[in-house]
Amino acid sequence: MDKSKYTSYEDCIKFHGHLCGGITMGYILSVFAMQQLEALPNENLFCRVEFQSCMTDAVQCVTGCTIGKKNLEIKLADTKAMYLVRRATGEGVKVKMNFKAPDGMTKQEMPRYLMTLNPADICTVEKVKLEI
Repeated sequence: MDKSKYTSYEDCIKFHGHLCGGITMGYILSVFAMQQLEALPNENLFCRVEFQSCMTDAVQCVTGCTIGKKNLEIKLADTKAMYLVRRATGEGVKVKMNFKAPDGMTKQEMPRYLMTLNPADICTVEKVKLEI
């Protein structure tokens, strides 16, 4: 995963306040979504997440979408999915993380383990069009 043009993992951890599995999953999901959309930081994007957790902080850092700018929407569902679209057209992607920690893995081990995985192996992507 080429992450060089996006907010760093370390900056996401700093923004969130601590390292955890949620910030790591959010980072992976957000960078993967940005890559799939071929979006650049500070592009005019809109994001809808289906979670309200540590993952949301990484989404804000990587995509630049925030509640305050009214380009981040939270619609709670029982998924780890996000929609990332271009505001001008509403065209974008839905990326969903399908990850379950291996049995016996501790919370401390999970972030490092997640960072070794290929995002394409734990995320699905589909093209979408949203009315914003």
